Amino acid sequence: MNRYHSQDLKLTKEGDFALSDDGDLALASGEELMDQMTELVLKTVNPDWEFENIGADLEDLIGFENTKDTANLGRDKIKKSLV
Repeated sequence: MNRYHSQDLKLTKEGDFALSDDGDLALASGEELMDQMTELVLKTVNPDWEFENIGADLEDLIGFENTKDTANLGRDKIKKSLV
């Protein structure tokens, strides 16, 4: 079974557990889960998890000028973290 068909706890944009309308913990699955997992990887600071090389380290770009070179650096960090 691939991850696209699995389920996990749904998280809010702030990273808290989401609740369903009846007050239970909400679940994420399908595209919603893939989006959530992608966002978690992009927000992660390496090495934040027990595995190496998970996270885009986008905080490294804080303070850089908003230039094409900085955008390219960010794009490269994102691509590397998702591949």
